Amino acid sequence: MDNMKKKFNRQKDFDVSKFFYGGHSLGGASVTAWANENPEDAEGVFAWGAYVGHSIEDPAKNYGGGVPYMTVGAQYDGWMARITRIAQSYDQMMSSSIGFDKARYSYPVVVVPGADHASFLSGIPPSKVQETDLRANLSFDYIQSYIADAVASFMTI
Repeated sequence: MDNMKKKFNRQKDFDVSKFFYGGHSLGGASVTAWANENPEDAEGVFAWGAYVGHSIEDPAKNYGGGVPYMTVGAQYDGWMARITRIAQSYDQMMSSSIGFDKARYSYPVVVVPGADHASFLSGIPPSKVQETDLRANLSFDYIQSYIADAVASFMTI
């Protein structure tokens, strides 16, 4: 992460002090853990097909010392972030001690209808994802637009 931030700040007329971090699947799990431990320059974190682990109690309140976190799941994810696990994240948002009115902005959970785990990537999915994923039933372009709208809204808010 530090190398990536240095590369950004070496660009002409580009000087930032806060970042949005995001990732998909195991990359989402990795960035989730990293940003929780290194929240000082995190404006927010989003994870596609990944989530905050159960080790963080009341993540809407306690993730990264208050860093906003967005879970984006897929209706037909048959791999790492099955819909039942995303439902647990949704329940964490709904039952947070900070209340739903705050948690829906600091810890939103979105499920992309018609999408599967592979809908968050281009190219050929890894073999394990091909074996376990249920099949998306909407177009890749529609799903990508839905994901982009959700993340853009999170960043804007």
